[in-house]
Amino acid sequence: EFATLHAADTVATIQAVNTLVRKIDKGPEFTLTTTPDTNSFEFSISAAGEFIVDWGDGTVETITKTDTTTTTYSHTYNTAGTYTIGLSGQATAYVGESNYGDIAAISFSISASKIASIDGSLGAIFGTLANGSQPLFYQTFYGATNMAGSIPENLFAGIYGAPHNGMFNSTFDNCSGLTGAIPDGLFGNLYGEIKDNVFRGTFGNCRGLTSIPENLFGNISGQISRGTFLGTFSGCSGLTGPSARINGKYLYEIWTGCLLNETYKGCTGLSDYNSIPECWLTN
Repeated sequence: EFATLHAADTVATIQAVNTLVRKIDKGPEFTLTTTPDTNSFEFSISAAGEFIVDWGDGTVETITKTDTTTTTYSHTYNTAGTYTIGLSGQATAYVGESNYGDIAAISFSISASKIASIDGSLGAIFGTLANGSQPLFYQTFYGATNMAGSIPENLFAGIYGAPHNGMFNSTFDNCSGLTGAIPDGLFGNLYGEIKDNVFRGTFGNCRGLTSIPENLFGNISGQISRGTFLGTFSGCSGLTGPSARINGKYLYEIWTGCLLNETYKGCTGLSDYNSIPECWLTN
């Protein structure tokens, strides 16, 4: 109510708002609801910062991490049931770049099968830092086959600037229960030089997703590699409408080289499917 990121154009301004303006306590920035048979839950953080976990049964845990080593946090419930787990806080440092982005700032893949739905923003907690350091979301929800509903539109709000290698590698891979359109601008605040494996398998086998918004990938540019869009939408058989575009141009019009990357393998419902070069469909 007192500050807005709407007009903020620079990472420095965003970071200043996040760190210098005291926010009114409005509850967790991100929540997930578990499946009804949940008797325990685990997740890992590979980022420094202070975080608050509300485990949903009255237990609230404060986590103070002074390093970026991967640490697993777990909780056991007295009774199996459905719980809403809330997460808030602010990351202050991330693991350095790696080729595949294989160390996630936060990952729920350990207990992925116990996730029923998600809401809110991870980017508000694990956002782009003032020095340009980026969080990685490698396999953050990998294998969450019971996770239903749509992807929250603000899930990665707070992520700005140039992406890092493997930044969204397999983030939603095998989340077959997700439904609906991919939100407008999910990665829309990314810009600048593209890196390797950024969107490798991001939505692989998400059969319930129905459409791809224009400018999903922000305003990225530069030379791509085979891994950049390798299998990004592979197996997303429910997709209709046009394939991914940036500023009105299809990805395969921007990057015309054949990279044998299976970006749209099995996406036969796309309106331009017959125009997509074969090398974007097969290995």
